[in-house]
Amino acid sequence: MNNKHLVEVIKQNTQGFKSKNAFYYKNNELDKWEGISWLAFYNRVEKLSKALLNFGITEQQKLAIFAENMPNWIIADLAIMSIKAVSVPIFATNSTKEAEYIINDAEVSLLFVGDQSEYDKAYELLETSSHLKLIVALTNTIKLQPSNKSIYLEDFVAVESTKELETELQKRYYELDLNDLASIIYTSGTTGEPKGVMLDHHNFAGFLKAHESEIDLSEEDASLSFLPLSHIYERSWVFFCLNTGVEVYFNQDPKKIAEVLKEVKPTVMCTVPRIFEKIFAAIQEKRKEASPAKMKLASWALGIGNNYYNKHKDSKKRCL
Repeated sequence: MNNKHLVEVIKQNTQGFKSKNAFYYKNNELDKWEGISWLAFYNRVEKLSKALLNFGITEQQKLAIFAENMPNWIIADLAIMSIKAVSVPIFATNSTKEAEYIINDAEVSLLFVGDQSEYDKAYELLETSSHLKLIVALTNTIKLQPSNKSIYLEDFVAVESTKELETELQKRYYELDLNDLASIIYTSGTTGEPKGVMLDHHNFAGFLKAHESEIDLSEEDASLSFLPLSHIYERSWVFFCLNTGVEVYFNQDPKKIAEVLKEVKPTVMCTVPRIFEKIFAAIQEKRKEASPAKMKLASWALGIGNNYYNKHKDSKKRCL
């Protein structure tokens, strides 16, 4: 597979998958998972791309995303990349001071926020940052302050699709370059001020190729996204899922991971050892409370799982 720009991959896959769902999110009001088709997903990316152009975003200008995992996180990320701008993730758990450092260091002019907590922190920075000009709320549950410096996503994208905007968008598509800076990801700063790690589109294309050569997935698979998209680990995994046609379920509340796993039943997922340690510890606690028969049954089940892992650990298809 020749290295392709991530935006080109998404555009091509939209033509192939069309009405198939790319994402799922939890509608808490209806208490059910709702899907977003590839066509709807790509349409949202294009609308946001045009809105950013209408706002005056130039090539390689830095825009930040300060939010928990959600479909709009990825939509914003891809819209930024589609116009050759640079996305700067900020962890939703970051403090106002931490977010301020990143915004000022990267000279971020527009900031996407995902929930009330992120919005409130960001709004404080409008008064102190010489770079930040606008906050775009990715969810309509956020209560915005009366100001022309913050706006809901649905209002931000409600711009007329003029010939000039369409021409400029197509021009930037045509000029997509793997050498362009794609994203700046900031380190935790535990040994000093955070450092911005610069990733170009060669990096993104490279990990798609590397994943594809090692992991055998198909559009029949489903993945649960719960690790922070602000980290390249989860973000690259979600992009690989999109590259392959794997449906992605977004969990916005890390505290509900055990509950969501039962609902979604993903066939694959990107995770870390600590998650399995916590699951195993919970199982062990339950075993202590169980009857002798149930304890024996649980030991048998764990043994079967261990034997299965040892047998298949070297196979191509596996969870990360």
